[in-house]
Amino acid sequence: MKRLCFILFALLAAVLFSCAALAEGNAAFSPGETHPSTPAFRLYFKTLTATEGPVTLAIAERVFDEETAEAVRFCLRSDLEDIAAATGLSLDSLQPCTVFIVERLINGGVECQGDRVYCQAKDVLSGAYRPLLICAALGKDEPWIGLGLAGCIWGSTADVSEQELAAYFSTGDMTLLSLAEPFFLPDFATKEEIALVRAASVSLCRYTLAHHGCTALLADDGITLRQEWLRFIGVERPYDDPLYDRLHQYTFRISASYSLVAEDARGNTVYLRPMQDMATARDLCVFLCDLQAAPEAFFALVEAESPRYAALLRDRWSNLRIYCGESSSWAVPEYQEIHLALGGGFMHELGHILVPPVNGANYYSTMWQYEGLCYWLSYEATQMDALQRQYLQALQLFSTMDTPQTDNHRFSREAVRLYLQGRLLPDAINGVDVARYCHAMALVPLRCPELAPDSAWAARICDSYTSLRPENGNELTEYQSFSFTSWLIDQYGLETFLTFCMDGIPFEKAFSIPYETAREGWIDALNAMFPPES
Repeated sequence: MKRLCFILFALLAAVLFSCAALAEGNAAFSPGETHPSTPAFRLYFKTLTATEGPVTLAIAERVFDEETAEAVRFCLRSDLEDIAAATGLSLDSLQPCTVFIVERLINGGVECQGDRVYCQAKDVLSGAYRPLLICAALGKDEPWIGLGLAGCIWGSTADVSEQELAAYFSTGDMTLLSLAEPFFLPDFATKEEIALVRAASVSLCRYTLAHHGCTALLADDGITLRQEWLRFIGVERPYDDPLYDRLHQYTFRISASYSLVAEDARGNTVYLRPMQDMATARDLCVFLCDLQAAPEAFFALVEAESPRYAALLRDRWSNLRIYCGESSSWAVPEYQEIHLALGGGFMHELGHILVPPVNGANYYSTMWQYEGLCYWLSYEATQMDALQRQYLQALQLFSTMDTPQTDNHRFSREAVRLYLQGRLLPDAINGVDVARYCHAMALVPLRCPELAPDSAWAARICDSYTSLRPENGNELTEYQSFSFTSWLIDQYGLETFLTFCMDGIPFEKAFSIPYETAREGWIDALNAMFPPES
């Protein structure tokens, strides 16, 4: 009701303002800076602007209407006064920012990009822009703070009580209390999760304002405040979220084509859609954390074992565009792009970005070592949660498949049998030895080639690249390229293998051993890992 009165009053005031404006052009609005087309918001338009304290209201010239503009300005001023009153801040101490009223929202909805809020007049008049106005005016890239404070100031529509929050957090997944962006999105989160994070955002903001003030809320040390709030609502369980710090290193924005866009401090941009191994909000949170943790683990390994390549490889892990939910996975080093059909394939494709073929000729003459290094990076050097989940499902499926009907299933059933020699079937992802499973996949076509000759897993690397000669490693399968690479790195060191890949040195010169001799040594090691049954 208060909102409706404001709007009616503003419209009435606009009539009076417009009469005076006829004589002097419009007292409140004047021509402002033209908005440039940017990669994040690709619209060029001229603006008329007015100021409210430190906030600039910039209305696209094509949609400027005096009466509507005054109504919008009135609502903006009222909202800013409410934000200042609720937070205990003065109007002038709010962060300088700009609210753009645009003709169309090209990314699918109201959005905040740093100190810029993009919306339409109806979003201001309805209040839909308020959470993002709060984020911009307070200088916070935490959407939950905007939503939570909006609920505190203007009333929450959350239908979850603090008692229900206490009941959930007494036993539920604490990852939800990170209040990370994925938990607010219906493409990833359930209705229950969205209701819970919305209610938790409002309750946590209300508690923090009441007991510590706005400064503590904006500092947001995360762990301490959440632990205090949990005790306040009656939850004695300790708050422990190993994902929190990494998740809050991302900034998020919306997109018309993707469920969510995340950007990290190195300028890597991740365009997110649900994938087969990344279907829930928690899966997405783990995936985003793995995108930071897994490369860092590899770089630490390179710095320890091959320092002369470390800086070069680390520099290549920046300003990438990573597109999720594609039909297949591939990398384009020259464009710094990675396309993913499965989240677990990220480290493999990152390997192609970090260590591309030395030159075109080398690419077509020897391909196996690049594939082998990328698989080694995924299976041996670092392991992502999504990849372990994928192989756990394979182990559970094929260990119980008594009569496989296809060559692929027969191949995988034999690999699982080898994997389980002297081992129990794991019941959780942290019990999966991904490298061992892939070594078993490498051995199957060597030990029993007649078992599944038409399996895709028995296909050679040279079969996928018509220009490759079927020799000197290109006759290996993809799993064998991993297994052979792993053996070479174990025997000769990571730096030697990187020299072989990155400097284009011939095999025998790099390893001081003929290829065929090395191949025999690797097969002997495989047979020792999986002794033939008598």
